[in-house]
Amino acid sequence: MTGIATPELIGHVALWGITLKDQCANLGIILNREVWSQGYGTEALLLVLRYSFNELNLHRIQLEVLAENSRAIRCYQKAGFREEGRRRQVYFRDRKWRDQILMGILAEDFRSKSIRA
Repeated sequence: MTGIATPELIGHVALWGITLKDQCANLGIILNREVWSQGYGTEALLLVLRYSFNELNLHRIQLEVLAENSRAIRCYQKAGFREEGRRRQVYFRDRKWRDQILMGILAEDFRSKSIRA
């Protein structure tokens, strides 16, 4: 992903672990802190979801996010992801145990929003 005004790299989006039988993939996104709150995360998510569901014919996209990362969680929810579970105290960072939230979106949920499909 590159910035509009310059060819500077501002982040990375990846799909991995795609299973043909189950039509499922994992999603990850990283954005440079300098571009947070500028809409790039939502734009990148919607782009990769359109590609995943419309071109790759996937059925489900899933991801994991730290429970305290409210900014990312809001972005995922805005794109249509739903919380599906929580793994308690899975990461140890800064001398503290942290939970992880599992989120997912189905093609039918994504397509039901006409502005996204």
